[in-house]
Amino acid sequence: MFLVHTSADHAEVVARAVVAACRLDGWATPVQPQLLHTLFNRLLGKDFDFEKLSPLAPSDVANVLRSQAERDELIQLMAVMEILANPLPAQLTQSVASWARALGVHERSLTYVRDLVHGETAKAVRDFYRLNWIGDLDRRTPEFQALLRRVGDKAYAMTTDVNPAEAARWEGLGTNPSGSIGHTLSEFYALRGFKLPGQAGGVNAAVAQHDWVHVLGDYGTTPLGELEVVSFQAAASRTPGGTLGFVGALALFQSGLMPASLLVKDSPGHALDAPGALDRIAEAVARGAACKRDLLLDVDFFKYQAEPLADVRARFGVPAKSARTLGLDPYGAMKLPPNA
Repeated sequence: MFLVHTSADHAEVVARAVVAACRLDGWATPVQPQLLHTLFNRLLGKDFDFEKLSPLAPSDVANVLRSQAERDELIQLMAVMEILANPLPAQLTQSVASWARALGVHERSLTYVRDLVHGETAKAVRDFYRLNWIGDLDRRTPEFQALLRRVGDKAYAMTTDVNPAEAARWEGLGTNPSGSIGHTLSEFYALRGFKLPGQAGGVNAAVAQHDWVHVLGDYGTTPLGELEVVSFQAAASRTPGGTLGFVGALALFQSGLMPASLLVKDSPGHALDAPGALDRIAEAVARGAACKRDLLLDVDFFKYQAEPLADVRARFGVPAKSARTLGLDPYGAMKLPPNA
């Protein structure tokens, strides 16, 4: 995930590589250089002007970025620049694909972006779930492949067969002490009128892992809140599907390239245009990168359901939100904004 494994010494090389691959005859949208500036400034302490930085050739970059993690992060950053553009310029897509080949990177997000370039929206939705962290968790369930063959793409994200025992497990979270992470998640669902995993119309357990992270990171379910939480969890996870989750969320909530998904029926887009939005994304990445455990792949939150939420945050090394972010978003996970 963006710049988590990139050293400050390599920051300029990475920045100039993104410029070379993505600026081309000019940025496709102003949010591209704005997001880049914010990420490099907040995460690496660099104040680059992405309108003026000179480009680098792939061979020059390959000589500096020796680790696969840095190369992967570079291509992931390029994929984010692609998905912010609507329409997607064919030249930009070809450029990023060429860079990925030159650096030996096989990035899941590029498969998803290619679907959108070809206008294959249904395939893009399928690949979004198949290749992101949700699909990673689904495939851990022994019966998932049979379920997928039987009910189709809904199996990735939804409760397709009512399961009273599973529903009771999630319903039982409300019996935990007030202030515990389990009780707080129960309140998170009730506040929004969400169905529980195992109930008809509810999400499945793979998606619900993300709901625990909403509560842990204190992120709401507005479009910008969803972008924050997927930034946070991608930076806190080693799964390549984490970054695709963020790329797809941008297609839903910013550029509109994927106007709907299995869980989101429609979105007005342009969530990053809100005041302070780019800073909030950068802070979410920084908070996720500081976590001590992979919050998507390695944590069974049911084991900690009775622990105070503050203690669970300390256990996993989740930093507090900044005063600036709290001022921009006083609602977080546990209050609904007006008209939400």
